[in-house]
Amino acid sequence: LAMVFGTMKQCGGFVEVQSRWGVGTTFALWFPRAQQQLSAAPSTEATLGTAKGSVLLVEDNLAVAQVTRMILVSLGYEVRVTHDPQQALSIWQQRRADVLVTDVEMPGMSGVRLRQLLAERDPELRTVFITGHSHEQLAAQPRSVALMKPFRRAELQEALATLRRL
Repeated sequence: LAMVFGTMKQCGGFVEVQSRWGVGTTFALWFPRAQQQLSAAPSTEATLGTAKGSVLLVEDNLAVAQVTRMILVSLGYEVRVTHDPQQALSIWQQRRADVLVTDVEMPGMSGVRLRQLLAERDPELRTVFITGHSHEQLAAQPRSVALMKPFRRAELQEALATLRRL
């Protein structure tokens, strides 16, 4: 809810909540009206192109993992998914990936720690950290970018394009 409230506030909208004991709660999201007609800009797809390569996706939230996997596949990546950072170590041992996409906060091991362990095996490891929290501590991680949840397809695509340039 904090992320929804923050997102709505950033875009100039607001959240309306109605709750009745024993009945339930309704959340209404009010978005601001667009002030101007959107122009047809070149698509991100056209400017960034489609990708080739493999991704190891480590995300403990099943819904986020499913959506992220679908986006990555639509961008042209071969994707292996796990919800457990320990299992990610085993998967990487069997066959490394070109990119690690990992949640930061997970039970048992953080995404930062997972990246550190994998970077011992592959110093050139490129990583997209996905997080719903502040990502200031992630700036010190080499060959990495941080992406705030919730994110759009174009934002993930841009993060991956940035990694290719690192």
